[in-house]
Amino acid sequence: MLELCCGVAGPGRMITAESGCHYPGVDQSASALATARQLAGNLPCRFEQAHLPPLPEGRFEVVFLLETMLAFPDKDALGGEVARVLEPGGRFAFTVKEGRPLTQHERTRMPAADTVWPIELAELTGVLRNAGLT
Repeated sequence: MLELCCGVAGPGRMITAESGCHYPGVDQSASALATARQLAGNLPCRFEQAHLPPLPEGRFEVVFLLETMLAFPDKDALGGEVARVLEPGGRFAFTVKEGRPLTQHERTRMPAADTVWPIELAELTGVLRNAGLT
């Protein structure tokens, strides 16, 4: 199982503790990863600091992306990378806050607008389909 934008890896640590799966978590935040390492203790977890995409090399049965789909401006690149690392029959589990893209006016008024890239559900469905995900 690979978790993207894992933060302190709460869901990943829980799933790893319950299933014993191999778990790599990736996040940009060094401080979040330091906390994740500390909280993981002896669990079979590893953590990597990286800007995504590209995704780490390897093949995974599951790729998680919880609460951070908004942070990816290029959903096509993300979908292609997820499809590349998923094993055949694997699953991409994610949450999404869907909506129309921000207008230029909204971007100028919003703090950290460069971290928020909404997408409408129909468009996201097309992105995933084009990447070969069903």
